[in-house]
Amino acid sequence: MRRDDEIAVAVPALSPLLEFPEITLEKAVQYPLVLWSAEHCEPLSHQIMELLSSATSKLNVVDHAKSFELMAVLVAAGYGIGFAGKSRIDTARKLGIVMRPLAGSPNDLSTYLLRAQNAPSPFTERLIERARKLDQSRSVGIT
Repeated sequence: MRRDDEIAVAVPALSPLLEFPEITLEKAVQYPLVLWSAEHCEPLSHQIMELLSSATSKLNVVDHAKSFELMAVLVAAGYGIGFAGKSRIDTARKLGIVMRPLAGSPNDLSTYLLRAQNAPSPFTERLIERARKLDQSRSVGIT
């Protein structure tokens, strides 16, 4: 099972970056960054570092978060801005962060559900079924 999303920017609710409908990578890296811990979020950290490697400015990394929630709290508190999937940032608005897409071509982010080949647990079955229903509703325009 695979789910596609795009890398976006998480900014504090009162950030001056909110004046822009989209944020260029060069504009984003002018701000302090809260990045993902490679030890705890290796695939996501790798994808975001690959994106940031194309920036011409020096990165000012202020912290490495071990979870999305920690990154969101640090961003909301004004320590810096972060990067995550658009949908994940959108659902965390109540934490005090706002999503802004990156300008330019989309930076795809794929999430995979990996499991053993034996029969899935009832919990895993329900998760798979919910994800399939969500995917089907989005493909026919239902939100």
